[in-house]
Amino acid sequence: MLAAVALIAGILQVMATVLLGLASLDELRAAAAEGAQQYLLGTLAAVLGVIVVWFLRRRPLWAAGLLLVWQAAVFWPLHTRTSLLGLAFHGEYVLHHFTGLLAAATCVAIGMHWIRRADLGPGRVVPGLLAVAGALTLLLAHLLEQPNLGGQAMPW
Repeated sequence: MLAAVALIAGILQVMATVLLGLASLDELRAAAAEGAQQYLLGTLAAVLGVIVVWFLRRRPLWAAGLLLVWQAAVFWPLHTRTSLLGLAFHGEYVLHHFTGLLAAATCVAIGMHWIRRADLGPGRVVPGLLAVAGALTLLLAHLLEQPNLGGQAMPW
């Protein structure tokens, strides 16, 4: 499940990158000047709606109706103050980190699965722990090198 969500987020990130690559410099400046607040608010509200729908998964008709109404209530006011290029500009950065987090979570889940499978023998623990430690270390290194956290890119 995590890998499927990461794949969808990765495809959306590629689409945003292509849209940004085809835009002119003036269009990019206008998208950057819009500010990220409304895009982040829309993203957080959409995620909240998906979480609520997940809790209602045993009642699919209610969940679908609620999701439709919630998304319309969130995005209808935002559509006049946002643009597709602004969504690509600000959303690509969010998708970049979301995809990295999902990929790390997938690696940790695989490593933990190896550790729990007794049929793999006693040697399963070493690669399982290496997978978990490696994924968490790479995630930490990626987060710490973000400019808004005062970090610098690692010299490696």
